[in-house]
Amino acid sequence: MWRSGHRLGSDLVAVFGARLRSGAGARSATIRLEAFGATAREREVATLLSRGLSRAEMAETLVVSPHTVEDHVKNLYGKLGVASRQELVGRVRLEEYLPEVARRTALAPRGRFDREWFASVAVT
Repeated sequence: MWRSGHRLGSDLVAVFGARLRSGAGARSATIRLEAFGATAREREVATLLSRGLSRAEMAETLVVSPHTVEDHVKNLYGKLGVASRQELVGRVRLEEYLPEVARRTALAPRGRFDREWFASVAVT
């Protein structure tokens, strides 16, 4: 099972997993939103939500009515099973970091999980 009851075959799960591991930042967030079933427009709305734009600002940016923006936001919330902008951003971004937290990977000086950096400075 993948999130809201969508079944993914093991091959598709492997493809998503590989893309997520190789993806960075916005690209991996886009892949996660695709996995939840978000449309291209809903992914645009999610990006604007994460940047902190108001509904009116999103409508102006996307050249649609505020009601259309609200419809996209409601659809996104439903697909991701969230009730707020903060939850949406957390759901999409947190999953990028959970595997590293579970592995207890330390943070590198730049504040990122970077196993390669630690390996390069390890004393042998």
